[in-house]
Parts: sequence; structure tokens; C-alpha cells
Amino acid sequence: MQVISGLLLSLFYESRRNFSFDSIQYLIIEVNNGWLIRLIHFNIVSLFFILVILHILKALFYFRFRLKKV
Repeated sequence: MQVISGLLLSLFYESRRNFSFDSIQYLIIEVNNGWLIRLIHFNIVSLFFILVILHILKALFYFRFRLKKV
């Protein structure tokens, strides 16, 4: 899902300094369901980072208790 939404966003995004903001506005306003593609991409990225952070915290938590039992 992340790859698909990223590819769709890359079709309309212009990375030059003068046009990047305008390309995002064009995506949101002019492209059919462009706002939805951007929203899906943003939420999946946020969820991914939250899961990575939770995984790291879980690993640190279990490692801490494993050291106490030894």
C-alpha cells in the first residue's frame, strides 16, 4: 500500500524549490482523490514509525528484565 501511494504521489510531485508547494496544492485540489492518496500515504508512514518505536521499546524492555534474572 505504501509503495502504491508513493508512486501515485510521485506522478504529481515536482521537487524543484519553486514548484514543490504548488505541486502539493495541485495534488490536493485538482487531482481526483489526490487528498485521499496523500492522507493514506501520510497515515501509513506514521503508523510504520509508531510500530518501529514500539518494537524498539519492547526489545529494550525485555532485554532489561533478562539481565536482572541472570
